[in-house]
Amino acid sequence: MKKKSTSKSASLNPRVLTVLVVALAGALLAFLGPSTLSKALGNAKPPQNERDVTHEDPAARAAWERLQWQDARGRISPEALRAAYEYKKTMPFRPEAWAEFSPKNTTNQPEALQSIWTSIGPGNIGGRTRSMIIHPTNSKILWLGAVGGGVWKTTDGGESSWSTTTDFLANLAVNCMTMDPVNNPNVLYAGTGEPYPFFGIRGNGIFKTTDGGGTWTQLDSTTNNPDFYDVTRLAIATVGRFQFLLATTTTGLFRSFDGGFRWIQEKTGRYNTVVFQPNNGANCLAASGLTSSDSIGVFWSTDSGSTWSPSTITGSPILTGRIELAYARSDPNGQIVYASADTDGGPNGLDEGALFKSTDGGRNFAATALRGTLFPYGWYANTLWVDPTNPNVVVVGGPSLYRSTDGGATKRQIATNNNHADHHVVINDPNYNGTTNRIVFVGNDGGIYKTTDILANDGGSWKSLNHGLGITQFYGGAATSDGSTIIGGTQDNGTLRYQSNPEGWTRIMCGDGGMCAVGGGYFYGEIPTLQVFRSSDGSDQCFNPIYIHHFSDAACGDPCGNWAAPLVLDPNNANTLLAGGLSLWRSNNPNDPSPANVSWTAIKAPIPTPTPGDVRISAVAVAPGFSDVIWVGHNNGALYFTTNGTATNPSWTLVNTSGLPQTYCESISFGGRVGQYNNVYVAFGGLAYGQGFNANNLWKTINGGQTWTNISNGLPSVPIHSIVTSTFNPGYLYIGTAVGVFASTDDGATWSPGIAGDVPANVFVDQLFWTNSPRRLVAVTHGRGMFTATAQ
Repeated sequence: MKKKSTSKSASLNPRVLTVLVVALAGALLAFLGPSTLSKALGNAKPPQNERDVTHEDPAARAAWERLQWQDARGRISPEALRAAYEYKKTMPFRPEAWAEFSPKNTTNQPEALQSIWTSIGPGNIGGRTRSMIIHPTNSKILWLGAVGGGVWKTTDGGESSWSTTTDFLANLAVNCMTMDPVNNPNVLYAGTGEPYPFFGIRGNGIFKTTDGGGTWTQLDSTTNNPDFYDVTRLAIATVGRFQFLLATTTTGLFRSFDGGFRWIQEKTGRYNTVVFQPNNGANCLAASGLTSSDSIGVFWSTDSGSTWSPSTITGSPILTGRIELAYARSDPNGQIVYASADTDGGPNGLDEGALFKSTDGGRNFAATALRGTLFPYGWYANTLWVDPTNPNVVVVGGPSLYRSTDGGATKRQIATNNNHADHHVVINDPNYNGTTNRIVFVGNDGGIYKTTDILANDGGSWKSLNHGLGITQFYGGAATSDGSTIIGGTQDNGTLRYQSNPEGWTRIMCGDGGMCAVGGGYFYGEIPTLQVFRSSDGSDQCFNPIYIHHFSDAACGDPCGNWAAPLVLDPNNANTLLAGGLSLWRSNNPNDPSPANVSWTAIKAPIPTPTPGDVRISAVAVAPGFSDVIWVGHNNGALYFTTNGTATNPSWTLVNTSGLPQTYCESISFGGRVGQYNNVYVAFGGLAYGQGFNANNLWKTINGGQTWTNISNGLPSVPIHSIVTSTFNPGYLYIGTAVGVFASTDDGATWSPGIAGDVPANVFVDQLFWTNSPRRLVAVTHGRGMFTATAQ
């Protein structure tokens, strides 16, 4: 095999770029049926010992997110996001654009605006965590990698605080980390990009710190290098006077012996893990195959990864995808190795996931009796830990968590008490001895959790360590009229409520959250595909639905909506709730005392077929001061409006969209004063494919859609997910994008980025909205929680 040496340099924007290579048209992929790709739920249900009422469908989530990034031909430009971030850094700062937030008696200079944004958490509810490292001699020091929120560090064992210095790292999609425990535990490497499912979150190479996370630098050899867009695993070992660094990515297996300055590609293909033998860095193992479309297998090396040989795997389960590997540290010869493999689930799908064991250092693996450890999606959640004092004690983490104490002969489900689902990493305390110290940490879609006794019957009593850990991934939010309460829908952490304490967020609805609404004495939220719930007192209302139908996993009919579907309360009438599926649905009694009595009527029929593209509704807006005017946007860019929206059967007009993008309609907003409903702003998703800078995702009409003006000139070419107008100053606009928040005071003629990264982190901004009393602009992010900026 020819070995490739790589060395490139550049920079890339941090946004979560979700890429799932699947064609979407027509009805929503609510939940995929059983297949070797998704292993989704089908009719069988997983054990529900977690607090979630349902397991999520990561493939459907990724497919929806892809819709917001692709161009009209379904393509996503691999370089567009990096170019947008670089362009943003060249934009001039215009202090007048942020005048509403400038402290009084200031000169509106950059230094006066650096603190306009304040994080409101959640500090007590985490987000998707795929990597953790603990200091080899100080168990109070841990580092955590969040796929949307960068690297975080605690010096008190996570008991009370976390901090991060990576807010402005060029990429926050941290998927894996490794440490140099022998020479210097302050040297860490962080790999970015999350290819589960497929290219789940776009990364950009590897970052390094030499001071324990105080400062980070990007390895030039991996910057803007397609081979390192998605780094799946890192491993480090010292052999004699040499130190070897191995990296697996979606394009191959790479080796460096100079700290990542240069890389040699040792193998090609999609690799998902690599590990060194703990007591001998010359020996290592790697696994290929992230999905069933890849060549699947395990490989072994005895020369620190320079040459590789295939392992033999025997046993009845059929390998279908991702494999994770772990050596038994207590075996002095390094011969006992385990593999947790995504496998065929059998006739009913429940047997997905199997444990394999090797007793010759990984040259040969045989299936153990363990089955069903990764149901229903082992390609998304799959991790493995072996007790460092006992080679027969193994923990397999997938959607649930299982432990075997007999080398894979039997299993027991653990982590059922106060833990979260979807496990991605398991580590132990450095002083773990199997007797007086049995402390283990797990990272999952809910952040980080700890048990003091992994060997207890149920894995011990699990404790959340999400204290000040601001990595929650929101989709949308809303606030009460007085601004005293804010709610938001999250990835796999339900719909959450904030009142005054960033550490005191509470859950009011479970499952995956989505868009939200507040009014009429109720909080409204949803779980994917437009299943609407409500709560009147902020208590957990997981089983208080008011949606129209319940769809099976294998079927999806109207009003089946997007993963996070539009849910809008009429700003003029708290008794009217609108929801966008294939049709536009209206309830005139969402606050009926009995949830069962809430009724819905379709007031806009689905777009007739055949129509190009996905025709689900993606955006809904009601004109302030005039409930009859409603605008609706669709996934394929189509726009409709009505001027008799309160009628029993409103009439709808197809808007002239000639010249507008034929991409995902992200947001619609009315401008001007109340009643001036002909002034409309529309924001679109999509990236200009192969055209470099070509901003055209934000448009304005002043005549109800007859003609349009492009007001995205001067902006980076990125999806614009939200646009809001000032409540006091006509012509003042704010947009939330893939590269931060931008402001304009001249109705979009010119734009200004904010200071210090706009929202104080390089994170994707999903939504902006206002609160009253105090008047605050709320930024809803996907990976760093929520931020507010108070108008002066």
